[in-house]
Amino acid sequence: MVAHHGKQALEIAAAKEIDLVLLDVMMPVMDGYETLARFKASEELRHIPIIMLTSLDEQGSLATCIEAGAEDHLPKPFDPVLLRARLSGSLERKRSRDREREYLAQIVAEKRRADDLIHGVIPIGVALAGERNEARILARTLIEARRFCGADGGMLQLLENDELIVVQMQCESMQQSVSPTATRPPSASGGVPQRVNLKDEGKSRRPEVMAASQGLTINIDVVSDPADYDLSAVRAFDQSNAYRTRSIVFVPLRASAESDVSGVLQLWNATRPTDGAAIPFTTTSVEMLQSLSSLAAAALQAYRRERELRHRIRRLEIKIDERERGTEVAQITETDYFKRLRKQARELRKRSS
Repeated sequence: MVAHHGKQALEIAAAKEIDLVLLDVMMPVMDGYETLARFKASEELRHIPIIMLTSLDEQGSLATCIEAGAEDHLPKPFDPVLLRARLSGSLERKRSRDREREYLAQIVAEKRRADDLIHGVIPIGVALAGERNEARILARTLIEARRFCGADGGMLQLLENDELIVVQMQCESMQQSVSPTATRPPSASGGVPQRVNLKDEGKSRRPEVMAASQGLTINIDVVSDPADYDLSAVRAFDQSNAYRTRSIVFVPLRASAESDVSGVLQLWNATRPTDGAAIPFTTTSVEMLQSLSSLAAAALQAYRRERELRHRIRRLEIKIDERERGTEVAQITETDYFKRLRKQARELRKRSS
């Protein structure tokens, strides 16, 4: 790719992926010195290696170019063999630096993920574990999940008797929300089936069915290009509510990889913090959602076990109470006093007859 002057070179580098720049000092509009300075001053372009082309009478400026950030230089006229050698060396060094940048980005991402877990997800999990109301567990799970990735909307479906049942739904731009005590989603959730029977769906490619039946996390960056997924329910929702879903993610609710799936968390339209534009869900945000879903599923499981235990204790207390009353009645009826009363009652009945 050829640029006729420095300004054009900067425009091309900003618009396309460039591996290396071969830069002549003598150029119209913007010379090589200024172009080099502009490249190195740009946060997006400074990593691109630049080889300067200098003539014999420009050797005095060579040190200036290297100090300004040039990767290498070649004298004009240059030897093609030497040019290939310099290009190969510069590209190899760039690949090495790119790998270092990738490793650093991974380290930063892992640290951010660890910080998010320590300061974000885990405290929420502790709060959910201490909650004593199922509706509030579900509502807070959805609220916090949306907050993590800036999602415009989301929905929670619980799995009961092979059916996915919508229990919570929120959408900020549509001004729909669920109160902490609500047990049903807003009635304005047109296009969303309240129940989906997994047995009836069979080998359906609906993402929520796959997430529930196979335990898969499905992240669709562009809803208009969903690969081979069936997004008919998403499109029906959009049509019924004059909405546009651009990105969507489906995360199974389960306490661990070995646990059964208890439901599905789905979020749509992650937003960019700077301008609120809808963007795809990032890998990091999906990992956070998976961690939050596990904690929410564990909290829900613990709450239901405690509720069942309380019911069993209550039933046991009733049985014990009934047995104690029966014992007390038997003790009373077997006393001499009660026997005399019963004998007198029989004699009175005989006389009256």
